[in-house]
Amino acid sequence: MPKLRSLHLCGVHWGTAEDEAANSLALAALLRGLADRRRCMLRLTDLSLYNQHVGRAAAAAIAQMRGLQELSLMDCQLEDCSAAEIALGLKPWLKELDLASNKRLTDGCLPVLAYAVPRLKASSLRGCSGVTQEGLAQYLPGDDTGDSSSDSDTDSE
Repeated sequence: MPKLRSLHLCGVHWGTAEDEAANSLALAALLRGLADRRRCMLRLTDLSLYNQHVGRAAAAAIAQMRGLQELSLMDCQLEDCSAAEIALGLKPWLKELDLASNKRLTDGCLPVLAYAVPRLKASSLRGCSGVTQEGLAQYLPGDDTGDSSSDSDTDSE
């Protein structure tokens, strides 16, 4: 897999879909394996996970995946502490970050995101109902709230 540039996992379950804990552990093991073999996959710059449960163990593994430039964790039940750990771990490389539809994220993650990834070309917090426009304005003041930069839908669902 030395030429692998992108890895996209969408709704993959390693057991029954209802067994969230087992799926989270399996995802964490897979990501730890990828992080440990990073020397063999130097071209991997894009990781996309959709509809996964990215718990703390999986977040820690992603934070070790040095060189990632594009990261999409849409609808991954991500929490503030996990988003912060990932952003801090990938600080020098990350150019695009999509955290859309993670309803557990709040304004609490914004100070760390603003510090860790100040030069993002694109980011999204769309559908993160715990992230407010006020929080975005305070911690990401220069950002336009259009589709290609930090944004959040704060409407009640």
